[in-house]
Amino acid sequence: PVFAGLQLTAPASVRPQSSPVNHETAPKWPQIEFTFPADKERPALQMRWYDGGKKPAAKSFGLSRLPADGAMVVGARGKLFIPTHGKMPTVLPSENGSRPELPAEPDAVELTHWQEWTAACKNDQVTSCDFGYGAALTDVALLGNVALRVGREIQWDAQQRRVTNVDSANELLGREYRRGWEW
Repeated sequence: PVFAGLQLTAPASVRPQSSPVNHETAPKWPQIEFTFPADKERPALQMRWYDGGKKPAAKSFGLSRLPADGAMVVGARGKLFIPTHGKMPTVLPSENGSRPELPAEPDAVELTHWQEWTAACKNDQVTSCDFGYGAALTDVALLGNVALRVGREIQWDAQQRRVTNVDSANELLGREYRRGWEW
């Protein structure tokens, strides 16, 4: 919801921190900071991904303990916790105790994931999680993995689709296919 809600595209830079990385599995606790450039609608912003056991202090969000999973959006006027699986977000008070109001909850869509996909195919529409959205979000996650693998911050040129400051990172962006399996 955060990626779509803020209409994010490709990050300009990705900075990793983690427990030791091996090439077979994910690290025990990655923390990845994505910096997204400004656009017409919003200033540049940072998004941090925490996974595994090393998480931010609950007190930094004004909580006694962190929820098990979900997304925390921290803005200039307040904080918003978004649980997983489409549950209703919760507004958390800001430092001065004020709580911004959430807009009215939209009418519930009664279509299942499969029904929505079928309706989109029949009516030449897009789903709420179409391939364009999915591809862009997947690119962001994969750039986080590339930064973890090279062990340092990478600068991303979205137009050229390449890392500009760590040449070895570009080797992780694709592969040479066997004869007969080329694109």
